[in-house]
Amino acid sequence: MATGLGLLYGAALELVYKDSLSDSLLSELYWPMQPLAYWSTALFLERISHGPRFFARLGLDSGFYSYTGTMTDKDWTTSSSDYTHFSAHDCYTERSLFIDLTLGMKNSLNANLNFSYMASLSAMSFLWTARDGYLVYPGLETEVWGTGISYEQFWFTISFGLGLDWSISERLKLNGTILFTPLVYAVDQDNHYFRLEQFNERLYGAFGVDPSLSLQLSLTDRLGVLLDLSYKGLWGARGDTVHSEMGSGALTIIGVYENGAGAAYNAVDISLSLVSKL
Repeated sequence: MATGLGLLYGAALELVYKDSLSDSLLSELYWPMQPLAYWSTALFLERISHGPRFFARLGLDSGFYSYTGTMTDKDWTTSSSDYTHFSAHDCYTERSLFIDLTLGMKNSLNANLNFSYMASLSAMSFLWTARDGYLVYPGLETEVWGTGISYEQFWFTISFGLGLDWSISERLKLNGTILFTPLVYAVDQDNHYFRLEQFNERLYGAFGVDPSLSLQLSLTDRLGVLLDLSYKGLWGARGDTVHSEMGSGALTIIGVYENGAGAAYNAVDISLSLVSKL
């Protein structure tokens, strides 16, 4: 079992394309986590035997509610590469939850080296709000106050990968893994409170990569410390948008736009944990 703290540095992108067949952007909203502090806990299980060994890991990370940078919103309403509308706001990461289940098999190459292959099922859930800030629109420059936008993003992924363990000494172990993510499903929701509009999207078709490197030092037979460095990137998700008007009652659907929505995520994080063995 491992329990610790970490820092994540990255961002999520909320994208709107000009049409279903184009990669030209109509809008890009940048939601930063720079940085985001989080706590982590993980359970490890490994069958001790000669030959191939089964292992499992269940991890849960949760970020602390905090201000995490400046959120920007850019629009391109002409054919020019220069954006026509811009706004910047304080970004607060209100929810950030990461759940991972990894199952795999490990084989010994020699007394100090182990090779493993694995599959991982992951979920990530975020909620950001954009508060205060300013707008720069054609013919208009003004400050704004209050919460103008909230954005929720959910990712569900299935990954496959390889790993290598190296026992440097009796108490020091180095582990490296790389996961590739061909199966991605995402859901997001954007609420524009000043305009009373809501956008709901279901996204598919993304690809991701997740390399990591960890160093574990055993302090005693049952206690150790674990330093972990990792990166996670997800790109290329696209799907349909349901555009609704928010009123005092139920939502009113204004339109449905096919394959006009997109999303991306990338972040690097470092954590330090205390490891205990039963």
